[in-house]
Amino acid sequence: MSGITIFWGTLLRQLREKHKFKQAEIASILHIDRASYSNIETGRKRPSAETLAILSNIYDIDLFQYALNNMPETFVREQSEFKAERIAKKKRKKERPAENGPHQSSLSFYNPDNPEDLDDSEDSEDSKKN
Repeated sequence: MSGITIFWGTLLRQLREKHKFKQAEIASILHIDRASYSNIETGRKRPSAETLAILSNIYDIDLFQYALNNMPETFVREQSEFKAERIAKKKRKKERPAENGPHQSSLSFYNPDNPEDLDDSEDSEDSKKN
């Protein structure tokens, strides 16, 4: 049983009680039995996206935003650290020079002032004439 599953269950129980519904009433709307809904509220079962969408409509609330606003501090801190790491990783990747980038070209250019860049074929033609 994960912390996030228990967290969803706690939120859904609080909302059900706030709106004065019984578990059996919510279960009926979701087309599941009361025991299955109880498993969601106790954290033994995760609510599906469809369940969350239906409950958002019933409670007239954006459950995802509600969950984010009521999330335990440890979850918020983990999310912030995760996002910061991803942003830093992307930034480092952009700053890293690409292989064979413009400053690391594998091309060589002829420099007439450099004796090493002289073509050997000219020398060999001259030697044939002599």
